[in-house]
Amino acid sequence: MSNAIFLQCLEGERLVVNSLYHRILLDQRHHDPAILDFEEIVCRQFGSWSMGLIHSAPDNQALFLKYAAGPQFDPYEMRPNTLRAFFSELVGNARWLS
Repeated sequence: MSNAIFLQCLEGERLVVNSLYHRILLDQRHHDPAILDFEEIVCRQFGSWSMGLIHSAPDNQALFLKYAAGPQFDPYEMRPNTLRAFFSELVGNARWLS
């Protein structure tokens, strides 16, 4: 995403998500993975998606900064409800995705 940070929203059955998260932990391409939010959901927001990518190009900076807690986009500083709002905007604006 921005600043070499990759932010993922994992959805699905608890055992499947847990298994996937453990694979991420073991994957050496991932550094310092952290759970920023955890909640049970009623329905998926990203059910038909595999993966989306938002480049940190200047055109997208307004989206990042809209939800940033400071002058740079840092999801580690974001509250869970802010992260949820960020992901909801992504779903509503597929134009952000490449």
